[in-house]
Amino acid sequence: MRRAPSPSMRFFLDRLSQEISLDGVTEMVRIFLEDAPARMAAIRRGLANGAHQTVRREAHALAGAASNVGLSRLREAAGALQVAVERSAVDDAAVETVAAALRDSLLLATAWADAHEGMATTGG
Repeated sequence: MRRAPSPSMRFFLDRLSQEISLDGVTEMVRIFLEDAPARMAAIRRGLANGAHQTVRREAHALAGAASNVGLSRLREAAGALQVAVERSAVDDAAVETVAAALRDSLLLATAWADAHEGMATTGG
């Protein structure tokens, strides 16, 4: 299933493309697509093992990565998980909120990257 990127994500990435180049932004999105699932897996492992600092660190990194590519829902969910860990209030529901936001974000980021891949290399 493909979803079109949100208008706010498109605006953010289009603007960023003007500042650092379409190639640069496409590479950032591709790196996000490669790294984000591993961060989510580390969050799940950390929660299962009681390694709350790992959960906090990975949630922080995931929030930052999401922010870098304009994925506000994921940024907010991962940021909320980080705060929950800092307050010793983390639970499975908070992790599942991040996981759901990540699933949606991966679809959006893939759609954006696929739509811009050829343009980045051809200059169109």
